[in-house]
Amino acid sequence: MTVTAGSPVHGGYVLARPEGMGVVFVRWALPGEVVSVRLVGRKREYAFAEAVEILSPSPRRVDPPCEVFGECGGCQLQHADYPYQLEMKREILREAFRRIGKTDVAPEIAPPLEPFGYRHRGRFRVDGEEVGFHASLSNRLVPVSRCPLMIDAINAVLPGLRGLGRSMTTRPMREILGAGDRLDDLLRAGRRWRPQSDSTGCAVPDMRMAPALRPFPARAGGLHSPHT
Repeated sequence: MTVTAGSPVHGGYVLARPEGMGVVFVRWALPGEVVSVRLVGRKREYAFAEAVEILSPSPRRVDPPCEVFGECGGCQLQHADYPYQLEMKREILREAFRRIGKTDVAPEIAPPLEPFGYRHRGRFRVDGEEVGFHASLSNRLVPVSRCPLMIDAINAVLPGLRGLGRSMTTRPMREILGAGDRLDDLLRAGRRWRPQSDSTGCAVPDMRMAPALRPFPARAGGLHSPHT
């Protein structure tokens, strides 16, 4: 099925209104693009679809810098250039004020200084030999070797987290934390952290040497991934 993408909406979707279908929420397309889609879900008054071929690409489309973009459940807009990402987020927020608040405002979104390498906090799932994020709308683990949004110190310790889940009967998470007065601890952790072995022979982090790396228990509903 071929559709023309319309306005952006929350969740990384754009609206499309193909004849006889009602509203279709399309992922991985940008406003104004003509795309071929496949349906992935359907309700009485609307449906969900994913773009499988870009027939008429937007000039704002770019190659995502993340190797697992589209599979990882974190980022949703990396296929657009960064200024356009901000424009779409502003329009989504403005439409929410119109629809819910019955008022027309022009919200401003303050961007980080850089679109990548700015996050000082990340929550990663560790399962068996792998470390990563949940897949989109799923509990499946998507392994990552690095996250473009994270600061270098966080990415530096990710390889040492592999294998932490082998001796655990539940699916664990580990949180790498570094913000404000904890940033110096995180940077030290990135330089000094080394895997140790516990009584089972499995690698575990040395919490005394890396106070910024601390356990965070799993909970229902998955984990909070970075979004951009």
